[in-house]
Amino acid sequence: MAETYSDNYSSLAGTLATSAEAGYKPGPKQVYSTEWLRGEFTLATTVAGTVVPDDHTRMLTLHTSDRLHQFVSSADVLIVAGAVDVDIGFFLSGNNHDGAEVTEDHFATAFNLDAIGPERVDVMFESTTVEPDETGDRVWEILDLASDTDTFYDIVIHWNLITTITAGGRVVLEAEVTRQG
Repeated sequence: MAETYSDNYSSLAGTLATSAEAGYKPGPKQVYSTEWLRGEFTLATTVAGTVVPDDHTRMLTLHTSDRLHQFVSSADVLIVAGAVDVDIGFFLSGNNHDGAEVTEDHFATAFNLDAIGPERVDVMFESTTVEPDETGDRVWEILDLASDTDTFYDIVIHWNLITTITAGGRVVLEAEVTRQG
């Protein structure tokens, strides 16, 4: 299983790797600031940018104290002959960004990524694990933990089904969060 990284991981953005320090570059922290975090991954028709089933792409990193207000996805100029189905969920961030799976499909299960196009689609409630009344809750509450564990989690795309990609494109995940200073 290959591990790929979005543009938030400076040294390995858009590359395939099994384990490496990816140099996560978080944005500046401000006390109680609400901001949009964006992870972007480029799929290509070449081997270097293509993923296969059971690969994972780490898109964003959230802290357990972050409040998650909205979570959207889009795909720009992604053309396939068939389908691209993905799960979107949480993995622990860890040394070399190889943390363990927490819940692979917390946000989306078998989500048809190629059908959404460039328009932003809300995926926060796609799998029904997260309820609408949890909008604005802290990550630890969304994960049903007993308390804030002061831990970082990666939001990860798990590639389930990929048929031939005839034209590459960008896959984007964006999260509106309130960061606790």
